[in-house]
Amino acid sequence: MVDKATLVEAIISDLIAAQTRTLEDLTKNDPFGLPRLLPAGNGETIQIDKAIDDNITKLASILKAEKPELVKNVREEEWRSWLRSAIGPLLMNVKTSDPVSTSAASVLAGLNVEITSLIAGLGQSEFAFGTTFLDVRDLPTFNIGPVTFETREKWLDRKLTDGGISETMHRRIARAWGGAKLRPRRKNVDNIRERDILDILGNTCFVCSVKLNGLSGEASREFALSAARLGLTCMAMLWEQSAKALSGMNLRIDQGMRKERMLRFVPSKIILQGSRMIGRPSGPSISASDLNKTLAREANFFSAAGEVLAYFVSSDGGVARPELMNALMQSLLWFHEGCRERNDLLAVVDFAASLDALGGGKKARAILEVIEARLGAKGADSIYPGGPTLKVVVDTIYSDGRSRAIHGTSDKIGHDWTRMRSHAEALARHSLFASLSWAGATPQARDPELLKK
Repeated sequence: MVDKATLVEAIISDLIAAQTRTLEDLTKNDPFGLPRLLPAGNGETIQIDKAIDDNITKLASILKAEKPELVKNVREEEWRSWLRSAIGPLLMNVKTSDPVSTSAASVLAGLNVEITSLIAGLGQSEFAFGTTFLDVRDLPTFNIGPVTFETREKWLDRKLTDGGISETMHRRIARAWGGAKLRPRRKNVDNIRERDILDILGNTCFVCSVKLNGLSGEASREFALSAARLGLTCMAMLWEQSAKALSGMNLRIDQGMRKERMLRFVPSKIILQGSRMIGRPSGPSISASDLNKTLAREANFFSAAGEVLAYFVSSDGGVARPELMNALMQSLLWFHEGCRERNDLLAVVDFAASLDALGGGKKARAILEVIEARLGAKGADSIYPGGPTLKVVVDTIYSDGRSRAIHGTSDKIGHDWTRMRSHAEALARHSLFASLSWAGATPQARDPELLKK
């Protein structure tokens, strides 16, 4: 593998040679088809060719690999963009009279300074999403780790208090939410931000906020979205039919309730257009007092769920018990996917993966051990009077539902998996809920193997 010093030397040598080449020569045989420009600061650019650009990409990969703490913090394309912006001004200062090796050393030293500054600048951020959440009046503000649920009015007051918005913005947004027609205001940054808030939150009554630290812009956006969705999934787990509950608990950025319409033609018959509603307008209905009681009753569940989400969005995984949180986090991710999946067989695969994460990836036997340990059930027990045993159901979910489907050996694609999906969802929900509650009640537990004890 080429080292970084050699790459920078090649970049400098090619850049010097490029000064005498025509634009046509620089773009010859380049599939991009247009001149490649490197930002050089002060609005200036440097024309480069594909070879130089490719070497900058290779250099970016090497420099990121030298800092393993950035694997999660910064996305690849964003890192490459950063490096292009940083190296351009340094290349502008290269003197053709200096030895290439000397110039390369200077450029690398400058890059190290820029990278250190960039990493230091990865500070705190907070994302806000409109959400349909629950059918509840006077929602009490509460947190699941870094994720906060609150009414939009309380969110607006909080952002005024912490300086996120001005008093004028607060007053005008509150009036707009009250149904008033706003007068046009002078075009400025506040005007743009005001329109953004009204547009992004829309007519949703609740706001889901996510706080992060130490992540780049693109990475923080991805993690905030996922954490918000997982926070909704944690709430949906309070209901027996979690997927049904979650179908009404959506971020405004996601697809909500919608009508699915289709056309069907049958020979010699007139078939009218069909339609059906997908999703629900909001999550389940609950009173504020009942919600408060539930939050208090399931305090252990929400404590561990908060730990899981904190681990998920952490820039370095630096939480008290990362191994256990990693297993629970992956189980929660797969459970969320299963709840959102419309294809029954694929949902079974997702729920099986959720159970498999709790069992440490050790197949059906380990899944059964988790269920027996956390739920107190026995493999020989029938799941309902006259029904199959728990062991048979777990084996079917794992073997027919998961393994054969993902390995391409299933002969049951297209079969009706509705009932097995229901069994898989119930087992995954009860197992994950019990595991999280146990983790919350057992703060000293760190080893995910203990989920099977």
